[in-house]
Amino acid sequence: GYSSVEAYWDAMKESELRHLEAFVAFVRNSKLGGHLRRISADAEDCRPFALAYNGPGYAQNRYHEKIARAFAKFARES
Repeated sequence: GYSSVEAYWDAMKESELRHLEAFVAFVRNSKLGGHLRRISADAEDCRPFALAYNGPGYAQNRYHEKIARAFAKFARES
């Protein structure tokens, strides 16, 4: 939904609301909703989303583990 990667990045930096809107637009346009709904505190459940969102370097950067930890943290707080 953005004219360029730069326009997407600018929206992400503008405010928390614009960041959320940009993220939601990316998830919708990339059809990642199913992967997002399967995220849990188990890092294995987070792999498909991490790969699709962060690209092939996700494993090296352990994004699936970071997503799982964030999920667990916020699940405890709610």
